[in-house]
Amino acid sequence: MRLERISFNVLFAIFSRVITGGIGLFVIAVMSRSLGQAGYGNYSTILSYMLIFSVVGDLGLYTLLVREISRNDKEESYIASNFFTLRLITIAVTAILAILISEFLTPYPRLVKDGLIVGTIFLVFSSLTQVLSGIYQKYLRFYLISFADILSSLVQLAIILFVASKGRDLLPYVWAASIASLVQFSIVFINVQKLVPISLHISFSFWRKILKDSLPVAVSLVFTVIYFRIDTIMLSLIKTPNEVGIYSIAAKVLEVIIFLPALYMGLVMPVLSKEAVSNVTNFRRIFKKTFDILAAFSVPTVVFLAILSAKIVVIVGGSTFLASYQPLFILAFAVGLIFFGNLVGRAAVALDLQKRSMWIYLGGAILNIILNLLLIPSFSFNGAAFATLMTELFITLALFRLVSVNSGAKIDYFRFFKFLFLGLAMALVIYPLRNQFILIPVFVGSLVYFGGVYAFKIFSREDLISLIKEGRLSEKEASIFEKDLPV
Repeated sequence: MRLERISFNVLFAIFSRVITGGIGLFVIAVMSRSLGQAGYGNYSTILSYMLIFSVVGDLGLYTLLVREISRNDKEESYIASNFFTLRLITIAVTAILAILISEFLTPYPRLVKDGLIVGTIFLVFSSLTQVLSGIYQKYLRFYLISFADILSSLVQLAIILFVASKGRDLLPYVWAASIASLVQFSIVFINVQKLVPISLHISFSFWRKILKDSLPVAVSLVFTVIYFRIDTIMLSLIKTPNEVGIYSIAAKVLEVIIFLPALYMGLVMPVLSKEAVSNVTNFRRIFKKTFDILAAFSVPTVVFLAILSAKIVVIVGGSTFLASYQPLFILAFAVGLIFFGNLVGRAAVALDLQKRSMWIYLGGAILNIILNLLLIPSFSFNGAAFATLMTELFITLALFRLVSVNSGAKIDYFRFFKFLFLGLAMALVIYPLRNQFILIPVFVGSLVYFGGVYAFKIFSREDLISLIKEGRLSEKEASIFEKDLPV
């Protein structure tokens, strides 16, 4: 029954992400056509700025809340209330800090600074929603989070359609995102009371313990969001809003895609965590099999994004954003690395190596900032995309080495090269079809690639089923169903 509940939550979460991802792409299509390159660039700057501060205000509390309420059922209301109160205070302070920095330390025009002030509403409520989702995670009620995601996305879409029909101002679009985050929080907060009563509660001794434990996680999260989001901010500070808009369309496509490996690793994470401490031989086997599954799907994803990049950006942003195909072509290869980065990152946590991996994320953040400073002045959005690719390569390889040295985990390089060979064959087939209706190369490419996987018996359905069956865990272990970072 427990496995069925996990499977239901996974399937519903996938369904929800497909729906919200589709709505999100439609929202981008409306806004990009209404605002143009400069307007959409300013909107992306505001959102990226707020998301950086959202992670700063998180302090690793979401991850710690899941752990603490899973360990202590009797005091979960006390624990959850303290976490919620602490998050409320930290995110309020962070919001004020974000406004002050935007007012006095950035060269943004008045319109963008006003948008950042309105965006603090989004910052606060999206942050509070995230920490509460840890409770749904324990009780495997993620479908309630998914329902809130879908409804809030529809609210944002309705407001944006109304705004687009009236004019091209930036601030109403920021208000739309903020109001949607308020709707999402309201739904989540009302429903969470049925599981665990939440109230404002202050216990300084408990807070000290929480903050001490959360520091390594918090630092890693900050470094991660720096190298993942700082490119848009640096591009906005060095180049024009038009160039930010062009880059942001490509980056948004990347964000829509990468939830898939994160969601899958959320299912595998409890299995890795269990075997890391009880049976390292099983850990190595599951790591290897998970790598194969991710490789099987990452290769065609990269090929599709790279070859069909021009088609994709025109569908998402319109013909005025055709130049976005250049950074998307580069970011397509970063997507492939992110598939594997999810695996080695979660494996490092399962092996209790988060303090050591923190330094890898720090190195990645520093590398990303240096590369952006060197490349953006000359290569604009293409430089930012290349900086992201190189950073993902560094972090993925460094984490893989960390996990491999400390666990003995290996991968089947021969099988991986088979996937790459099929990906090359697929690319050669769909490249001449790149100007056709997009579903034609997608269908033909999928037929060639997955037909080859089946024909050469590189990978089977039984491989996936056997890995999912590993998920027959205890109540506490199964509750560690991690939620990926908001995008």
